[in-house]
Amino acid sequence: MSRLVVGLVDGRPIVPCQHEVMRAKPTAWIRCLVGGFGSGKTTGGILALLDHCCANPWTPAYGQSNPRTLVIGTTWSVLRDSAFAVWQETVPPELIREHRKADRATMLANGHQILWRTTKGKIEGGTVSGLYLDEAHQRHLR
Repeated sequence: MSRLVVGLVDGRPIVPCQHEVMRAKPTAWIRCLVGGFGSGKTTGGILALLDHCCANPWTPAYGQSNPRTLVIGTTWSVLRDSAFAVWQETVPPELIREHRKADRATMLANGHQILWRTTKGKIEGGTVSGLYLDEAHQRHLR
């Protein structure tokens, strides 16, 4: 089994706590990153999200569907300025097959789909393999 080696697109090194979050074998269903402003929570979370997506590629068992992960923020502005911005700065472009702005979906080269949604957007009824809550402390996500 090969391992994914991630280098940040802008050349920044992955700090030890981010690497630990990314590669941790969770003992619970939920991982929570808590830290101060600028401590690297979003980058650590995006790396964990990418690791999950790479570990869950499309296989023939999915048929016409794709494995999906849902990324939720309070508003598109919050998502765009935090998680999605870090995603663009962090994920190598060769891992991305396409990003569709119209429906805010990213298809990875391995067939895993990421849906970028707001709390007021269409999130009901979907089957997902992962969920990332951006700025989960904000009232709208409770």
